Amino acid sequence: RGVAVGPIGVKALLEMLLPVLVGAALGWGLAAALVRLLGPSAVLEPGAVVTAARTVGLAAAAGLVALGSIAAIGSVRRVDGRPRRRWRVSMVPWELTLLAAAVCGCTGGPSSRAASPPMGNQSP
Repeated sequence: RGVAVGPIGVKALLEMLLPVLVGAALGWGLAAALVRLLGPSAVLEPGAVVTAARTVGLAAAAGLVALGSIAAIGSVRRVDGRPRRRWRVSMVPWELTLLAAAVCGCTGGPSSRAASPPMGNQSP
């Protein structure tokens, strides 16, 4: 009690800054080394290395923002003892969202069936 939501989120972000940066850098370096070692060619295009580094940096930043936001929201819910109405969405298991995304990804989405002919009606 007595600490605002913002400083708690910033504190969580700062506490995880070093581990996230080290993990991102190690992951980027390991990925580049494995692509050079196991890929079809040991030569990587310089633009690909820069693009990968930029992507890793953006992902690390997004993760830090998400971590700070979750810590801030979680601290409010933990300290604030007032009963609140639960969202109906929170009653749905989160696994169902992943399952729906996997089905859409494997089948090409809900609208792809209307655009493509059935598999059994192809002529040789």
